[in-house]
Amino acid sequence: MRCCKILALGGAVALSGCGGSAPAPAKQRLDPEQVYRDAVNTQCIDARLDRELVPDPGGSGAADLAAYLRATLKAARRSQRRLEAIEPPPSLAAQHQRGRRLGREGIALVAAAARSADRGVAPEKVLRGLQPALNTRIEAGNRIARALRTPQCRQEPLDLGFMR
Repeated sequence: MRCCKILALGGAVALSGCGGSAPAPAKQRLDPEQVYRDAVNTQCIDARLDRELVPDPGGSGAADLAAYLRATLKAARRSQRRLEAIEPPPSLAAQHQRGRRLGREGIALVAAAARSADRGVAPEKVLRGLQPALNTRIEAGNRIARALRTPQCRQEPLDLGFMR
């Protein structure tokens, strides 16, 4: 059972230039906002794939959960580094900064949950605390994704089977 996913506004940047012998007329040049959006959407797709490659926990104990959370953190930190490397155009910089901050906050939450699991805290208790905190950030990240027009960055809220 997949029990956690980290908020990650991002994925790998895959931009390729197109060649030509003469510079393109101004009307045909790439829109910096669209280049940014394409890069961020690609980053989000790659981040989702990275998370999906994290194997489900092998068991139901605290040590199993801690190992799973550490593997999730590794993938999330890679995605966050790629996101941090994307330079937004000035018109989108404030929203980009908010997305980066949410990603760092999500990583910190999962790191704290992993430390709790390492100390032997019951997995249900760890996950019960993690779910609402991450969902708050997922909701905020979805608002940013809508504002930036990066639909690949939208995420479904976590449903780990706990009621609020």
